[in-house]
Amino acid sequence: MKRSKQPGNLTELIDQCLQGLADKKTNCLRDYEIRLLYEFNLVLGAFPNPMQLNNITIKPAPKENYNIDELCGEHEHLQRLNTIIALKEHMLQNNIPFNAGSGRACGSLILYALGITEIDPVRFNLSTDHFYASLYRGEPLQVWFRVPAAHHKKMITYTSNKYIPETAKELLPPIDDLATWLFCQSLHQVNNLVFVINKNLSTPLLLEEIPLDDQETFDLIASGNTAGIYALNGRIKNNHIYTSELEARSKTFLVDRELIKEVLQKCKPANFQELMTIIALLHLVPISKGDYYLQQLTESKKDSAAVKHPHRAIENAFSDTYGIPLYREQIFQLVNDIAGEKMRKFTEHNWKAFSTHFIKRKPWIFRRIRKKFIRHAYIKGYNIQSSYNMIDFIFDYTKHTTIKANTANQALLAYKMAYLKAHYPEFFQRHVEE
Repeated sequence: MKRSKQPGNLTELIDQCLQGLADKKTNCLRDYEIRLLYEFNLVLGAFPNPMQLNNITIKPAPKENYNIDELCGEHEHLQRLNTIIALKEHMLQNNIPFNAGSGRACGSLILYALGITEIDPVRFNLSTDHFYASLYRGEPLQVWFRVPAAHHKKMITYTSNKYIPETAKELLPPIDDLATWLFCQSLHQVNNLVFVINKNLSTPLLLEEIPLDDQETFDLIASGNTAGIYALNGRIKNNHIYTSELEARSKTFLVDRELIKEVLQKCKPANFQELMTIIALLHLVPISKGDYYLQQLTESKKDSAAVKHPHRAIENAFSDTYGIPLYREQIFQLVNDIAGEKMRKFTEHNWKAFSTHFIKRKPWIFRRIRKKFIRHAYIKGYNIQSSYNMIDFIFDYTKHTTIKANTANQALLAYKMAYLKAHYPEFFQRHVEE
C-alpha cells in the first residue's frame, strides 16, 4: 500500500487525491474527477464560489439542500483527514493489518484516492451519501479502523496518547461482537499468510494489486470449497443439513456450511458484483425466504426474463441483484422511481422510521409516511392500489437490506482469501484452515 503525505491545505489534498487516482490507473479519469469534486462539495458544505478543476465546474450546493451552518468547517475536516492518514501510515510502518472500509467509508472516493480504502466506489457504484451524512449533523467524518484483537489495545493507547481519548474511540471501535471479531481475525490471517508466502517465494505478493476478475478464484468459489474463507466458511450445526421444516424458521440465517456450499454451487458467481450479491443474500435474507430467492437467483442468471416482478419499477431498481432487494440504495431508487426525488430524500433522512421496531412503537408515524408516499406516487401517475402494494413491499423488505458499501468491503476480504486459497493452497491449508 502506497504511503501518503499529510496535506497541509485544500489544494494539496485535492492534488494528492488526483495523483492517487492516476497511480491506480483508473479508466475514464474524467468521471472520477467529477465524483471527487462532488464529494468535496459535500464535505466542505458548498464552496462560496463554483469549484473548477480541469475545465469541470461544480456550482455551490443550495443552502436548503445542505445544512451549511451545521457542517464541519474546512479546517476541522482537514484535521480529521490528517489524523486518518497519520494512523494509516503508523499501521503500515508497524506492519499492523487494518481495514478502514467498515460500511459507509467504502463509498468515499476521497478515501479510496488516498489509499485508505481499497474498493473502487465508481466501478462498483457505491453511494457516497451514506458516508457524508454525519457531516450534516455537525459531526466529524466517521472512519472506523478495524485491527486484529492482538493490536487493538496497542492502537487505542497510541491514538489516545497522540491525540485525545475521544479520537481513539471514534476511529477504533471496540471488538465487542462476534462479526467484528471474525472480520479482524480474518485480516490477521491474511496478513500472516502473505508474510509467509513472501518469505518463501522470490517474487513478492502485493495483495492490493491482485485483479478482481481472476478466473481461478471464482472457479474455487463456485465449487463450494470455501472452508476457512471469511463470510463463505459458514458453521457446522450438529453435522446436519437443514431440512425444509428447519429452514422455515425465519430468525435463522443462511450461515450453515452445507447451505453456503449449496448456494455457491448453484449460483456460481462469475464476477465480483455477483459475489457481493451472494454474500448479502447469505447473511441478510432469513431462511424462510432463502429457498425462494435462491431459485430466483439461479433462474435469473440463466434467463433474465424468466423471473416476473409485480412492477417494472421493482425490476429496474433491483436489476443488479437479479430482482432481490438487498441494498438500501435499491430501496431509495425504487422510492425515487415511484414517488419522486423529494420522497426519496425523505426516506434517506428518516430511514429508522422504516424499521419494524419503530413501526410497532409508533404506528401513527408509519400511517403518516404511508399517506405521504401514496400522495406522491399518485401525482406521478400511479393508482392507489399499486401505491399501497409498493409501500407495503418497501416496508416489508427494508429490514433485510444493508448498505452496499458494507457488503463490498466484506466481499473484498472474502475474495482475497479465496485468491490466496486458489493460488497458494498449501500455505492456505497450513496457516488458515488448520
